[in-house]
Amino acid sequence: MRFLVVLFSLISISVFGQNVGIGLDSLPTEKLEVNGIIFSRQGGVKFPDGTVQTTAYIPGGGTMMETGLSGLVMEFAQGPNINVSGPAMASMITNGLNLSSVQEGVGIGVSTQGGTLSSSAPSLSEITVTRASDYNSAAIRNLVQKAVTVPYIEVFYLRMLPNGTHVINHISRFENCLLSGYSISSGGDTPSESISFAFLKACHRSYKRDAAGAQLSFIDTCYDISNPSSNCTCTF
Repeated sequence: MRFLVVLFSLISISVFGQNVGIGLDSLPTEKLEVNGIIFSRQGGVKFPDGTVQTTAYIPGGGTMMETGLSGLVMEFAQGPNINVSGPAMASMITNGLNLSSVQEGVGIGVSTQGGTLSSSAPSLSEITVTRASDYNSAAIRNLVQKAVTVPYIEVFYLRMLPNGTHVINHISRFENCLLSGYSISSGGDTPSESISFAFLKACHRSYKRDAAGAQLSFIDTCYDISNPSSNCTCTF
């Protein structure tokens, strides 16, 4: 068994069997063990399954996926006067924007009449998202100022798998949207912006997956505010 320690100034490199250590005070226990930061100038890190990860984290952006997107992503439909774009991810996300948070929901009014409960029609709230400001900020602000109708806005709730790839757990699709509010704030670091929008139709899909991320089934739900009695269907 070989053991070699080479000292160059304040840098120590040790070889023990087939293990190599850099900057260690003891023998290396892995193929490569480093006491310090590992810096890849280009190319990123390649994993045993062949995938390459070039980015690990964006402040405020959540867990980073293999294409530079976080676990919470919003996508705008493309069209006239809509110039919002971001990284692509597989076939379902072609212009994804990282989100820090999203708030959406549905509620009904409930009352008691003659000892029974009755409900009102569903009330779907406006959507509010927050994100780190970037080169899309002016384009998003412009959509509010000019009251541009966006054919659809989709929100993807993603899950990272151990091999660095992703699966989609939930999708929310909002159609015939108008951005109703935009604000930006900063405490001296990267500005954060809040975006609100209203819509006429909401579609939601939730996937059931096994532990490895394979799709087993999914459930859709849809509501058309402009025509509540219609047999609403979802297109994803």
